[in-house]
Amino acid sequence: MDVIGLRREREVLTVALQTDRHVVLEGPPGTGKSTLLRSIAADVGTEVVFVEGNAELTPARLVGQYDPAAVMTDGYVPTSFTDGPLLTAMRGSGLLYLEELNRIPEETLNVLITVLTEGEIAVPRLGRVRAAAGFRLIAAMNPFDAIGTARVGQAIADRMCRVVLGYQDADAERAIVSQVTGADPRLVVLAVALVRATREHRDLRTGSSVRGANDLVLLLDGLLRMRGEELVDGRETVRDAVHAALSGRIKVVDGVDRTPESVLDQILDDLWPADAPPPEEPDDDEDRDPGKAEGPQAQQPAGPDSPSSSSRDRKNAQRSRSTPRQELQRQHEQFDQVSPEVGELDEGAFSALLAERPDDAAALLADLGRATDRELRAAAHRLARRVFVQVARVGTTRSRGTRRLVPNRRADGDLDLDRTLDRWTGSGRRRPRTWSPGPGPGTAAPSAWLSTPRARCRAWAWPSPRWPPPGWCWPATRS
Repeated sequence: MDVIGLRREREVLTVALQTDRHVVLEGPPGTGKSTLLRSIAADVGTEVVFVEGNAELTPARLVGQYDPAAVMTDGYVPTSFTDGPLLTAMRGSGLLYLEELNRIPEETLNVLITVLTEGEIAVPRLGRVRAAAGFRLIAAMNPFDAIGTARVGQAIADRMCRVVLGYQDADAERAIVSQVTGADPRLVVLAVALVRATREHRDLRTGSSVRGANDLVLLLDGLLRMRGEELVDGRETVRDAVHAALSGRIKVVDGVDRTPESVLDQILDDLWPADAPPPEEPDDDEDRDPGKAEGPQAQQPAGPDSPSSSSRDRKNAQRSRSTPRQELQRQHEQFDQVSPEVGELDEGAFSALLAERPDDAAALLADLGRATDRELRAAAHRLARRVFVQVARVGTTRSRGTRRLVPNRRADGDLDLDRTLDRWTGSGRRRPRTWSPGPGPGTAAPSAWLSTPRARCRAWAWPSPRWPPPGWCWPATRS
């Protein structure tokens, strides 16, 4: 298969291999890492030794091992050793391609340190094996997958160049799907638009790759022919194909109470409304460099202060945070009362909702601030500023637990019981102290302490051995 796009990545990888550099290709699934490497290897006539990285890849499986039967017959001689993928590539001047580098155990990766630096490896009983000229190590990894992966050590990362691959632009992805499926261009346009929308949806942590578009086109084409429908009349058929092809490829954000199918239904409704024809015109991507792949924005969106962020990135981020009116109606039953018309926000209805159900009102106001309706969004922002100022004036919540204990000003570790009791009773100011004779001879205590059982909370050395009575302990007194 010909490589479509990725011109700049192809040039960098080609020069790295020509200068005998080891490279790690990093990017989400479906970005053409394996296809790019095999294409370059075919151009230069180099053999590729493929290794699937997983937790079961031990150093013996990577390097090679002695054949027990041959050892029993001939002993530990070189002819009894069976080369693994690493030695096969080292002896044959080939490319060793390690798929899923971050899934390989650390003890196996440590075997590669000397190979990457010195171009040789010492095998017990076999001796030192030196790599032939032209040996290079190419690894690939998906940094966004957290299941079964581990962080690649700095000892390995410091010995390899890194080439990052992202998703292709829309034109390139349409060309890829057309090359793979050979289907009707209308199906290709629709499938690519749906797949790209999954990468920008705010409720999805991971979107689909171009492989999902390939499957979607093939399923949709087969279902339309089986049901005898045309695309313009097969909106529900498209829904069935989308669920089958994409629901297993997308991942919903943790904490979002939605199913993948509901998110896909929303994407389909946004791209192809019920009363509209299917989309045919491709998105305008004139501002994109056709030779550079698009980064995985859904997994790592560029911040506004990032030097790599562009106006298009910010527009995509704004679009991914927008919520249409249909979605707001599904999420909030009070939406029609608060916003009866497009661009309108009824503050009286919102105030009533805020007084009756404040949590629902806060959630609704937050979603209104992300509405696709520009006037409604602006009105929600103005209302939010007033609501938050009003809430802020209410004051802080009452302290609880040990935060309500106040130390005295002598900084000797004791508590100021008078100030502590003021805080416990919830009074906004200190109560005036009125001193009265204490229960013991030669003592005095504030009357506020005498008014509550909480005052009898600490033992004190009283001057009279007959005081206090059993069960009483008075706080420290002040003169």
